[in-house]
Amino acid sequence: MQAWLLYSVISLILWGMWGVILKYSNNFYNTVTTYYLSTIGSFATATVLTLIMKNDFNANPLKHMQYPLVAGFFGTLGYWFMVKALEQGKASIVITVTAVYPIITLALSILILSEKLTLTQIIGILMAVLGIVLMST
Repeated sequence: MQAWLLYSVISLILWGMWGVILKYSNNFYNTVTTYYLSTIGSFATATVLTLIMKNDFNANPLKHMQYPLVAGFFGTLGYWFMVKALEQGKASIVITVTAVYPIITLALSILILSEKLTLTQIIGILMAVLGIVLMST
């Protein structure tokens, strides 16, 4: 198995667990508290990973730091609205619907990064969209 695929599968499993635990948290906390506490968990994990990986911030000039900062901004807002949706909706539906965010990534990757898709990939994307439509009805 290629490393990127292994990492993707691990991410899939972790995010699957994350969605259920986040929804369960809504039994005890409102959106603001759930969001805040999970963000603390995210920051703590990111800090530990940075220390373990011995990240050398001096190796990369900070002149391009606006990109990860803007990505964090959009990711945080997306996460906020997903937590809010979980407060009111079923985890099985909310997580599935929000999980098709790669379609937005795909469109922007084609427009901004000039990435190309094969016919098989296009068919897969259409099937994913159909799945979301069927799940949300």
